[in-house]
Amino acid sequence: MNDIEISNIALIHCGIVDTISSFEDASEEAGVISTVFDTVKLSMLAEYPWNFAVEWSNLSPLVEVPGNPDFEYQFQLILINENNLCSILFHLLVPGGKYIEENN
Repeated sequence: MNDIEISNIALIHCGIVDTISSFEDASEEAGVISTVFDTVKLSMLAEYPWNFAVEWSNLSPLVEVPGNPDFEYQFQLILINENNLCSILFHLLVPGGKYIEENN
């Protein structure tokens, strides 16, 4: 499914019957969708740990003895691409097998 198909499904769910064929269409619908599509898409990807959008990694300890007494462990986040680091940490298995779940 491509971005235009996703946009048309969103329009239909909003009760708008006029669909678009591209983001550059002269319609009001295309103008609105093209303005918000990327932001909404990234927001929806961040809302849930989708299998296709999750990457599992082993993190290296940042320091042997944590420099901040409020944290028992500190790890180096990996660089996913040149623009950002790891966005969300869902859970962590720390030395000794202790499992830490994210608290919402």
